[in-house]
Amino acid sequence: MNFEINNSYFGFKLKEKQYVKDIDSLAHVFIHEKSGAKLFYAQNEDDNKVFFVSFKTPPQDDCGTAHILEHSVLCGSSKYVAKDPFNELMKGSLNTYLNALTYADKTMYPVASCNHEDLYNLMDVYMDAVFNPQVVNEKKIFMQEGWHYELNNAEEAITLKGVVYNEMKGALSGPDRVLSNAINQSLFTESIYRFESGGNPEYIPELTYEKFVEFYNKYYHPSNSFFYLYGDMDIEKCLKHINDDYLVKYDAMDTEVKIYDEQVHNSQDVVSDTFAVPSGTKTGNESMLALNFIIGHSTDRLLSLSMDVLSYILLETGASPIKKAIVDKKIAESAEGWFDSSTYQMVFSFVAKNSSFNKIELFKDTVYRTLDQIVKKGLDKALIQSALNYYEFLLKEADYGYRPKGLAYGMNMMKGWLHGASPMESLKVWEHFETMRNGAENGYFENLIKTYFLENTNSSIAAVEAEEGKQERIEENNQKHLKAMKDNMSQEQITQLVKETKDLIEYQSSGDTQEVIEKIPSLSKDDIDKKASFDSYQQLENNGIKELIMPLDTNGIVYTKLMFAVDNVPTELVPYVGLLSRVLGKLDTEKFDYEKLSTQTDMFTGGIYGRLVAYNEKESVTPVLCINAKALMRNIDKMVDIIQQIIFETKFDTQSSLSKIIQDLKVEYERHFDNNGHLSAITRCLALFDEAGAYKDATGGIAFNDFLLTAGDNLEKMAEGLKKVAKLVFAKENLLLLVAAEKNDLQSVCKKFYEIEEKLPMSKAKKQDVKLVKNIDAEAVENGAKVVYNAKAANFIKEGFNYSGKMSVIKNIINTEYLWNEVRVKGGAYGSGCNFSRSGIVYAYSYRDPNVKQTFDNFDNIGNFLSNINLTDREITKYTLGAINVIDRPKSKSDRLELMVSRYYNGMTKEDVQRERDEMLSVTENDVKECAKLFNSVMKSGAICTFGSETKINENKALYKRTRRLYNKC
Repeated sequence: MNFEINNSYFGFKLKEKQYVKDIDSLAHVFIHEKSGAKLFYAQNEDDNKVFFVSFKTPPQDDCGTAHILEHSVLCGSSKYVAKDPFNELMKGSLNTYLNALTYADKTMYPVASCNHEDLYNLMDVYMDAVFNPQVVNEKKIFMQEGWHYELNNAEEAITLKGVVYNEMKGALSGPDRVLSNAINQSLFTESIYRFESGGNPEYIPELTYEKFVEFYNKYYHPSNSFFYLYGDMDIEKCLKHINDDYLVKYDAMDTEVKIYDEQVHNSQDVVSDTFAVPSGTKTGNESMLALNFIIGHSTDRLLSLSMDVLSYILLETGASPIKKAIVDKKIAESAEGWFDSSTYQMVFSFVAKNSSFNKIELFKDTVYRTLDQIVKKGLDKALIQSALNYYEFLLKEADYGYRPKGLAYGMNMMKGWLHGASPMESLKVWEHFETMRNGAENGYFENLIKTYFLENTNSSIAAVEAEEGKQERIEENNQKHLKAMKDNMSQEQITQLVKETKDLIEYQSSGDTQEVIEKIPSLSKDDIDKKASFDSYQQLENNGIKELIMPLDTNGIVYTKLMFAVDNVPTELVPYVGLLSRVLGKLDTEKFDYEKLSTQTDMFTGGIYGRLVAYNEKESVTPVLCINAKALMRNIDKMVDIIQQIIFETKFDTQSSLSKIIQDLKVEYERHFDNNGHLSAITRCLALFDEAGAYKDATGGIAFNDFLLTAGDNLEKMAEGLKKVAKLVFAKENLLLLVAAEKNDLQSVCKKFYEIEEKLPMSKAKKQDVKLVKNIDAEAVENGAKVVYNAKAANFIKEGFNYSGKMSVIKNIINTEYLWNEVRVKGGAYGSGCNFSRSGIVYAYSYRDPNVKQTFDNFDNIGNFLSNINLTDREITKYTLGAINVIDRPKSKSDRLELMVSRYYNGMTKEDVQRERDEMLSVTENDVKECAKLFNSVMKSGAICTFGSETKINENKALYKRTRRLYNKC
């Protein structure tokens, strides 16, 4: 439809309209005349359609009101009275994205789908959720999702539970999050940004239900809403639906929600805090230091982009001057830039990791002195151009991982639109790169440094250090508080709390009627494509080297993978394979020092990096070291030249560079463990009995972290190990070359790699029988977390069961029907799930969990759940839709290549993929019940691993054969 400016359509008046080249869309800005709601529509041919509604939700304290509200509104609404419509949508829609997000000053409810009817259904459920939520009338939802005291009988101790409460206990455990909060508190003394919008567990229990409802009534009004629509859709139908069913019921509010600037600082405040580590593990150099600045406003798109690029220049490459200065002076083991443009007043932080408090002054002085020298002498122009090239490549590729690109555009747009900037201008990027490129020759970035760092008084210092036993102390204080609270309660109050606990459990346990569930819109099996998608490729051989050639519409980008089998590496050298994958492209070569190599890589490619993958089919493991590289076709010669340098000319004995890489890796793994405890628990659990799992652990898990902790003590040994492994791995017989590009470019690209193929020697090393499994079945790994991550796993093929595509549907049932209710809703964990693999592995896990034994008991009872399940045809269709959706979601070019390679190594043919899809589409209730035998056979005897809270692990010590600490094995 051709909308005209100043005309009204279904209550929406068009205010602006223009073509935005940056997102290849005809953009429209509407205002809803009756309610005051704002709406942006990007008209284009993208089939991956996006919708979201956002609200400006400034926090007034640390209670996490906006976050609890984000969870709670999705637990039933006037039209969809089921207890958890969100989970019902996860079970059985064709969504390509389904989530809700709380930011420092806004809350966003995004959905996406490639199916028109599905998007319409998702929109309706979400709009009814935010405008007509059950939680404003049902306190039990607030108690479940936010917090509540629990007392099952008068004799036991009171406990404190809640999904958000436990989520934030986990989220605020890690040093990065503790430092982030310290940064905000040091910079913002009056602004809303001083508060933790997600909620601080110490203050969450101060939130009353009445204040919670008051917050909803104040901010969840259409006048405070921002609607976003993107893609190829029936826009008239969408506008009519939004108006007729929701917005027409509201009148515009006169008041605007404003967020005010922090007052100008005249002195540099210092804020410090601590993060928890287990007793006996503090070394004295775990501290993190940050020099912070308030940088303009998020409405300034040029400034925001410029600061992203400047952060990369100063701190994120091998040639970055601030990073080099901090590490070379041994102030810290690593340094990085944190730039946050999600808040109205943006924040830039220079961060030193693995340092100590007694180096604060040296850290600050070094940063300021180095910045001053840069302003006087100028930045390296090649470094600037390489950073700009790198960012432009990322924008051209438009690979946003699991998020649809239309959603990524909308999320970036909201940074300015929320605060009054034109949404059109917030989407324009390329013109700003021209400004930066032209300005780079005339001191543009140096002037930014001078203005926003050297002359900026709105700055602070934040520092956090390790505190042994902090979590145990907090838990002890909490228990004392809860005991004192109970001691001061009357018998009548205790009886009332027992009743409230019972009522909540009954509420959580009572299922929705079939009539209620069927009100939630769903698609039919007719909406599913019966044919499986399969990216075809051509297999060639050149001079004894296999090549996989894949034509793709890549927008002029060439993707390559040099896959080297590493199964000829002996057991004692396996950890070096993991290290080799991470040092490639980061050490000096004969032609380039590591700084020049980093600059050249960014200048001419979209990245060159190593990655280790262990492919496994039943009892066979194929570990592969992959060198991934991508570049524009015009830069293919430069890319191949850099790859040659990395493979043939790397100087592994450059100890200073090797030391820095190892230090960076140690910091990277600390962050990984803080943010991905469930993955650590799963990998470690598999390592206890499965060779593929043990290989992953030895080269990228907890075992690899053990290796890293001592790697810096003997750099000469590390260098020798890397040389040995490189000699074994980089051999002609080990290589498989993958090339994906535009069809007309494939042949010429392959020829570019002939020289590399010719140079590779023949190794003739034999395949090694590597044995790495731990041969125990129960382990716990303690760190400073406030919560735990549990995993349980087994091999079902060894017990006589076979893999089937039907397992994908059964997994969806277990995850969304059983584990969601038992581990998350009732148990209070933030997340949980299970999975099957074609190699015969089945595992279940929990995420940010307050429980240990209760969760393992839930895992053990999966079989009982399946054996007693009753399913209607509609429910089977719903679960099948959800399972198919996981497979059919649009994939980035990189994801498609990874899938193709995985299928190649696992021997998956097009016929195998179709067979599995047919199996998924043919699932019956009897199939689900039959799977109970598998769980009853293998789960109770499976291996277990718990990762996290020392207190929780000690309380359940009898469950484990071995208990150890993450950084101090015992």
